[in-house]
Amino acid sequence: MTAAIKITADGTVTQVDLGVDVLAGMYREIGCQLVERVGVTADLDLWVDEEGLLVAAPEPKGAATAFVTSLLAEGQRLRQYFYGTALLVAHTDSGDPTALLEGYLPRARAAGAVFGTV
Repeated sequence: MTAAIKITADGTVTQVDLGVDVLAGMYREIGCQLVERVGVTADLDLWVDEEGLLVAAPEPKGAATAFVTSLLAEGQRLRQYFYGTALLVAHTDSGDPTALLEGYLPRARAAGAVFGTV
């Protein structure tokens, strides 16, 4: 069982269970066939649709972009924006997905509140 925070295009933030087959869970929750990992912190990854920019009328992922921006140190700049549904997944030192760190959920909800329903 691997927990994740799901941030949808409208800013809705929920905690989801990716199940035993984490990759299949990511495909299901994001609604895609290819996922891309974006390292956010030493223990947190953002997973997005690899083809998110190629779909018709992609929606900017304001909440995920706002969340990642909130983690940047002063003076750092965001180098990319995120589109569609995103998943935040914590990982171990070896890179394996692990139980989500609860401290990230309130921050993700705050970022989602700026863009829609939480």
